[in-house]
Amino acid sequence: MRIPFAMAISLIVSTTCVAQVASDPDPSKTGTLDVTLEQRTLIKQYAHQHRSNLILMKLLLPAGATVPEDVVLDPLPYTVVSRSPHLRDCGYFLSDTGTYIVDARSRRVVTSID
Repeated sequence: MRIPFAMAISLIVSTTCVAQVASDPDPSKTGTLDVTLEQRTLIKQYAHQHRSNLILMKLLLPAGATVPEDVVLDPLPYTVVSRSPHLRDCGYFLSDTGTYIVDARSRRVVTSID
């Protein structure tokens, strides 16, 4: 079976665009963010050492969930942000269900630790 040339080009272009969108590290666009194990450990240790306000929750928040405005987001540690500038617009909060990294602009959970 032969595929018309225009259709073949269309498939190649659409596949390339999807790959570019999926690799975009901006959490406000993707709703998720890759955080290395080392970064997760640093953030978790920092949160527990600085005893951020503990938010009591009944459920785990999945990536993409919106965090209410009354939840205060603490800034991420400088050691993490300096190595990963794509995290500069993120904050975190500590809860009884884990430590959540949140895009401060959209207030969406980008990942959780624990």
